[in-house]
Amino acid sequence: MAAPLLLGCHGWNHQDWVGSYYGSGSGEIEKLTRYAVDFPTVEVADTFAGIPPMSLVESWRDAVPDTFQFAFKVPQQITYERRLVDTGRLICRFLERLVLLENSLGPLLLTISARLAPTADTRAALWNLINSLPAGFKWVLECRRADWLTAALLDLLRSRNVALALADDRWIRRRLMLDLASQPTADFAYVRWIACNVGRTGRSQEPDSFKRTLSMWSPSIAELREKVTCVFGYFSNRFGGDPFPLRAAILQGLVDRSHHARLKTNPLLPTSQLCIFCRNESTRCSCPDQTDES
Repeated sequence: MAAPLLLGCHGWNHQDWVGSYYGSGSGEIEKLTRYAVDFPTVEVADTFAGIPPMSLVESWRDAVPDTFQFAFKVPQQITYERRLVDTGRLICRFLERLVLLENSLGPLLLTISARLAPTADTRAALWNLINSLPAGFKWVLECRRADWLTAALLDLLRSRNVALALADDRWIRRRLMLDLASQPTADFAYVRWIACNVGRTGRSQEPDSFKRTLSMWSPSIAELREKVTCVFGYFSNRFGGDPFPLRAAILQGLVDRSHHARLKTNPLLPTSQLCIFCRNESTRCSCPDQTDES
């Protein structure tokens, strides 16, 4: 059986969702509760700026069902400012705060700056960091330079069950990311669709072009789901031209449509996830926003 694919957005508190998705005047926690009705996971980028206060983490936990999964960006102080060195105490403080989420604590994303080139010293620092990561958490490493992606690094990640982030963005060519998707380094996978409408990558993200992007990813996602226990996937808010919730039903039908007929279910999400437009399960959805695009 194919592993579940949990899809969400980079954050939930977007101003351009108010009106079309959130009611006007909704607070951050009220928005999170609303978001968690329709989506099983979210990537929280705010933690890149620092460790969140205990009261905020507890409010996040209480706003969502136990099955909801939060993914977090690890603070930049660890990966950018300290350049991977002397990070143990900061990581422990970060984890002490996040374990308050209990079952809702999901993947933890370490992002290596594109400005940090692989040298003997930086490779040693990254190796030490990966080897010192506390067990029992879903760690993810995102490299923004292709020259980090050596066989030695992939072997290290496998030895520690650390997932390599598969990102569709300007940093690394899509073809290489798709190749790497065939050789997961952990028992779960982590995908980020970040490319924007404005072509920083030279790849247009006009409202129709995101369908082509996802059709390229579709076979890789299907293959991943046969090799890991869960695939987490996160879209930037305006991937495809519209705010994320307005594209969600289309994304549900597109990401893995190559296996749709074989599996006789929508392979994008667990069967418990509903189409946010017609409120039917995605495997039975007849919403035009989904069927017209799939």
